[in-house]
Amino acid sequence: MQTMEQISKELLEALWQLDPVQATNLGVSGFEGMLPPVNPDLRQELCARISRLAGQLKELLESGVLSASEILDAEVAIANIEAKMAQEPRKEDWRANPNWYVSQVNNGLNGLLTKDWESTEHQVEAIRRMVEAVPGFVEDARRNLIVSSIPKEWIDVALQAISGHQRLLKNSIQPFVQDAVGYNRAFDQLCQASIRAMGEFGRYLEDIRPRATGSFACGRSYFERVLQQVHMVDMDAEELREFGLQKIQEYESALEAAAKSIDADKHWTQLIAEFKEDHPTPDTLLDSYFNEGRLAEEFVREKDLITIPEGQTWAVEPVPEYSRATHPLGYMRTSPPFAPGYHSVLHITPIDPNASPERQKQHLRDNCYAFQRTIAFHELIPGHHLQACLAKIGVSDLRKNFRSTVFVEGWGLYTEVLMAEQGYLDEPATTLINLRNALWRAVRVVVDVGLHAGGMSLEEATRLLQEKVRMEHHMASGEATRYTFSPTYQSSYLLGKEQILKLRSEYQQKLGEKFTLKAFHDKLTSYGSIPVALVRREMLAGR
Repeated sequence: MQTMEQISKELLEALWQLDPVQATNLGVSGFEGMLPPVNPDLRQELCARISRLAGQLKELLESGVLSASEILDAEVAIANIEAKMAQEPRKEDWRANPNWYVSQVNNGLNGLLTKDWESTEHQVEAIRRMVEAVPGFVEDARRNLIVSSIPKEWIDVALQAISGHQRLLKNSIQPFVQDAVGYNRAFDQLCQASIRAMGEFGRYLEDIRPRATGSFACGRSYFERVLQQVHMVDMDAEELREFGLQKIQEYESALEAAAKSIDADKHWTQLIAEFKEDHPTPDTLLDSYFNEGRLAEEFVREKDLITIPEGQTWAVEPVPEYSRATHPLGYMRTSPPFAPGYHSVLHITPIDPNASPERQKQHLRDNCYAFQRTIAFHELIPGHHLQACLAKIGVSDLRKNFRSTVFVEGWGLYTEVLMAEQGYLDEPATTLINLRNALWRAVRVVVDVGLHAGGMSLEEATRLLQEKVRMEHHMASGEATRYTFSPTYQSSYLLGKEQILKLRSEYQQKLGEKFTLKAFHDKLTSYGSIPVALVRREMLAGR
């Protein structure tokens, strides 16, 4: 039998061959410029190899020869791989999701732009290879996609992404290459061919839309398998739904009580509407997020809540133009686990100068100062940026490759509780908006279960977000559509937060007077981004 080290190395290589774009974005070298294999025989061969290696890991795990750290590695890898391989073949992304193909290209090219390179020459060559591969890649998509398995909603998202591809090439890729090496006619022709191919793919998707009758729901069986096996949450779908409903009631009551303490004559929605009038200008939007991040970092250092590694840095930058339609507020790009250094970027969607004055005003209201204060530390310090940096220290490559959303998103949400406890969110506006955000995460649980295991329609999910969280229709519809791509993900936030809070209480009881928040946080974040259930087992066992 092979050793743990040998199996891990082979397994990671096979996983990265199956998804080279993700590998590159994780900071792995050797896959730059490659798109995923979409030949059915090759994918089947790679999946069979991955399953075989996971089986060997299971044999090692059962043999009793692994160390405590290796046991964690094996458990996480086996759980993720077995759940992935259990998905119904017709529902796999490369068979049912046209947006998967467009996103692989767009995310791949954007990753090549943002990656740290030793030479611009190698960067340009990787970009050239990927652009050149696009026409063949989307042609394969037309052969691979099973029309009857495609949800209409995913066609609409893919068409948006196709429009984004054109903007990405024209506004980012071509200017970068021209600045780097000068105008290159051959590269310009490759870009035009890529844009044409994507356009043809879009027309194909519009043609097949009437026959696209697939469901975005992953189904109760698969949903529960991921929930219980990957996230290691001891609930079924109905229990998870009841958990979400209970939390909705809890946060609605907290919002009503908080609103009464501020102004007994006003509903919380009215107060938040007033608080949202205090917002930055279009010119100061990104700077105000940076300032909030800096203030939060200073607060965490002053309170000595967690160890912050030397050399960590973060920045606030605009969302790339090509992806602004699907990221109305922004997103976080944390330090890649296999890349050197500790640098992350919070991307914020700037004001669209071509939008109507009303739409621009709404965008600024959505990014009001109170919202920024509640979200900046969630994303930066002590939130996702810091956790991603700490997850790179002292853990195996195998564990770095797998990321438990229950831990990662749970940590982000836990920091909101932590910072409120420490007095950072003690103003009426931040108190209400923080509670509103907590309600939003609870509604996500009910929507998540409903969409994937409860027969909820996209319209019903949109309506629930509007009624409970008071989202505007366009934002609620975009949120609900995004949830269709990632079963169990949206439940991860609240599940993880609750598990971390429970573990903190148990750990404090175990240590007694020796307990400190900093020691707890340092220990909690030292295992990498693995399920909280496994962290709990190790911490309470003293390992």
